[in-house]
Amino acid sequence: MQYIPTNWDIPYFNMALEEHIVGNPEFTDNYFFFYVHAPSIIVGRFQNTVEEINADYVRDHHIYVARRITGGGAVYHDGGNLNFSFIVNAEGHGGGFETYTRPVIAAIRALGAEATLSGRNDILVDGKKISGNAQCVRSGKLLQHGTILFDSNLDDLVRALSVNDMKIISKGIKSVRSRVTNLKEHLPEGITIDILRARILAEIAEEYGMQTFTLTDEDIAAVSQLAAQKFAKREWNYGRSPAYSFCNKKKYDYGLVEARLDIRGGTIRDMVIYGDFFAKGDLNEFTALFADAPYSRESLAGILKKNHPGEYITGMAMDDFIELVYVEQPMG
Repeated sequence: MQYIPTNWDIPYFNMALEEHIVGNPEFTDNYFFFYVHAPSIIVGRFQNTVEEINADYVRDHHIYVARRITGGGAVYHDGGNLNFSFIVNAEGHGGGFETYTRPVIAAIRALGAEATLSGRNDILVDGKKISGNAQCVRSGKLLQHGTILFDSNLDDLVRALSVNDMKIISKGIKSVRSRVTNLKEHLPEGITIDILRARILAEIAEEYGMQTFTLTDEDIAAVSQLAAQKFAKREWNYGRSPAYSFCNKKKYDYGLVEARLDIRGGTIRDMVIYGDFFAKGDLNEFTALFADAPYSRESLAGILKKNHPGEYITGMAMDDFIELVYVEQPMG
């Protein structure tokens, strides 16, 4: 494993570094790095940003908003949140989260807290979430990254994020604050975020071996350019919000999925899908298949027979998709 020391605290640069490594064929090894951000909200690749954030609070408190290239849900970062990224060769990887959360969990346990991997992608301590993880596969590489709430301002976390009621109800909880915790509260006194960082590095070195990899000046220039031209842009971080005449939202085991369709004269003119799911294919490519198609169950089923939604949204069945986007009375 190649460890990359970095010190960017603005999220656009770290999102750009991940894409730079994933998309650059010269990075042929396996890589790992940490990052700690200034107050930021990091939204998932397919989320509707305006519905995930408390815009007034974000503006008033100068909180960065950044979109990552993986799916999953929005997370809050600040100086008390240690984040990590693995970028490895995807061949032979089963797609689960266990492999690259294992050294993180081992480090937490070694420091005195009983951490476990739970659900899709969470690490829990004493039944509360201290880490969320996300991943994607592109260009033959797996990117898996995650958060660790170590000593984060949880009041800011709650106020900055706007969590959908369906997610809260589905988990049987009364508030976001009730299901998250800071790891520091569960560790012996004196354990710092730097001690945690060092322990994670030690666990990774023991399991995979480790060398230090230094980014070149050319790499840094490329990352800076990518940050400025893509990841800092409002178009990337907020995306498009087309007009729509139909909207439906469903909570499935694999995530919250929302469909918005512009339907005119019984024809689908546009379709956008949002959510905290994970995806395997190009979702824009998938939704484009429905442009100018008749808005009927038969039409939808015919397209899905040749293009299974599970090839784009991990876990989605054909019936799930039809249930999401179709009602018996056409609109428009």
